[in-house]
Amino acid sequence: MGLPQLPEPPSDPRKILGLGEVFTAADVRRAWRRYAARHHPDQGGDAATFTRGRLAYETLTRRTS
Repeated sequence: MGLPQLPEPPSDPRKILGLGEVFTAADVRRAWRRYAARHHPDQGGDAATFTRGRLAYETLTRRTS
């Protein structure tokens, strides 16, 4: 058995988290929290979808740091 495959990095992380063209670090955090609440596997969401959002969040937080 191999390791589970991670989804490809998001091509447009803003779109995944529902952000517009201009955003702040606080906007990214709020968008991530909403996304995570909706898609977390413990709340009935899909693990791959959640991971895709997490990668989008990590990409955007690197850009706003």
